[in-house]
Amino acid sequence: MVAQKKQRVLVVGCGCLGKWMAAHFSKGTQVFCYESNKGIVRSVTRKGLFLIENQQKQRARVSITDRLERYSGCFFDLIIFSTKCFDVLKAIKQVSKHVKADGVLFLQNGSFPLDQAKKAFKGSSIFRGVTTSAITSRGDAGAEVFFHGKLYWGSYGKPLKSGFDLSRALKSAGIDAREASDYRGALWAKLIFSAVMNPLPLLTVADYSILQKDDKVYSFVTQAIDEGKKVARARGITLAFDPMTIVRKLRRGKLGQFHHKGSMYYDFIEGRRTELNDITGELVQCARRAGIMAPALETIYTLTAAKEAGRL
Repeated sequence: MVAQKKQRVLVVGCGCLGKWMAAHFSKGTQVFCYESNKGIVRSVTRKGLFLIENQQKQRARVSITDRLERYSGCFFDLIIFSTKCFDVLKAIKQVSKHVKADGVLFLQNGSFPLDQAKKAFKGSSIFRGVTTSAITSRGDAGAEVFFHGKLYWGSYGKPLKSGFDLSRALKSAGIDAREASDYRGALWAKLIFSAVMNPLPLLTVADYSILQKDDKVYSFVTQAIDEGKKVARARGITLAFDPMTIVRKLRRGKLGQFHHKGSMYYDFIEGRRTELNDITGELVQCARRAGIMAPALETIYTLTAAKEAGRL
């Protein structure tokens, strides 16, 4: 019997989310990573990539480089883009020059024109997804899962008949995933959640457990998310999940002592560019274009932008 050839997956962007995806897929596929941060590349090459999940440390065997030329001419079954939203279009242009794939999955919190991805990866099935899991960094080589959520995804256009079976791949990788009939429902549910929750630790100088302690903060968060839902309804989008579900669980203490502060907070304190404009700013602009009053969202965006400006 001829052994079945292992599938090949390329992860573009080896931050927290990229490490999580790479670690899961490494169990049954050949995983290759591209990361522009040379420190991460050196660390993963030297120590090996690891993931802490369910209080267990798992090592993952991956190949990683900061030079895309190393993969020139390669064909992958799946490419996963886990870069920041403001970097994704540049990454698409760079990666598509060197490699091809059956399927391409984008896992960004904000929005960007997917038609550019379709043009760049002709002949590939394009997928758009988001995850509600909370993942944080454990040095350059590792990541830790704080909260196990789901990965919601959908197809951009009709998947090719010969394209990648993403549903089966995610299941094989041990990822709890749900396919949405309209990818926008998944994108917008996470966009609303992130637009409100990502800046919150910057504004309150506290972690997410503040939702258990402060009634006014919880009420304000509820108002902001309701405003985001109104914008989604105005655009004819049915959300794949209710953004308030996780917030209510945090409020009731069902996620334990959740002391996570989100990626935007850590990007800010470490002097990196945040996704404020791509997430909260995008939702605020959509509300304005739809003629919907969104005072809570406007407040979050304005105050966080002022805090960022004060850092410059």
